Amino acid sequence: GLPGGAVWTSNHFAVTENLAVRLAAQRAPGRHRMYKLVREGNYAMPGVIGWLLRYADTLPLSSCVTTMKGLDRTVSRILRNGDFVLIYPEQAMWWYYPKPRPYRIGAFRYAAKNGVPVVPCFVTLSAKNTGEPLSPVNMRYTIHVCPPIRPDGTHSVREEAERMREENFRLCREVYERVYGKPLDYGDGELLF
Repeated sequence: GLPGGAVWTSNHFAVTENLAVRLAAQRAPGRHRMYKLVREGNYAMPGVIGWLLRYADTLPLSSCVTTMKGLDRTVSRILRNGDFVLIYPEQAMWWYYPKPRPYRIGAFRYAAKNGVPVVPCFVTLSAKNTGEPLSPVNMRYTIHVCPPIRPDGTHSVREEAERMREENFRLCREVYERVYGKPLDYGDGELLF
C-alpha cells in the first residue's frame, strides 16, 4: 500500500540492522530508492562501514543550519519522487539495546509536511543457535513492519507529526511486548548483554 514516497522508522542498535529495513522496503510494490539519514560525524568512520556511510544513499544530519535547510529540501524532493527515507527517530544508536526508546519528532514532521505515510519498523533480536547465549555472532534479526501511519491532513504539521509519533511508538511497543513476552519497562536497568 505504498504507491509513493514514505518515511520509514526503525530502532537503531547496530550498524547493520538498516539492511533488514532495506530488504523489507524492497518488497513494497514499485521501484523505490531507500535513503538513510546519518549523523554527519559518521562520515569520518574508516573502512567499509565508513565508505558505505559516505556513498550508499545517505543524507547528512548536521549541526549546521544551512546544511539542515538543504536536507529539508532534499528530503521533500525524495519523498515527492516516490522514494523512501529511513530515519531513526531515537536519534542515536545503543548497541544491542532491545527496547524502543522515546522518539524525536523529526521523522514524523517530514512525513506530515510532505503528506506521506510513516512505515514503523521494529527489529527484534534472537539467538541463531538455540541453547547458546545471545551474542553479536549468535544473533538473528527479525523485522516487524507495522501498518503505515498516514497523515489525515486535518491538523497542523506539528499536531499531525505528534499524532504519528505517538502511534508509531505504540505499535513498536506492542511488537516489543508481544515478542519478548514482557511489558516495556525502563526502570529495570536491563540490557541485553
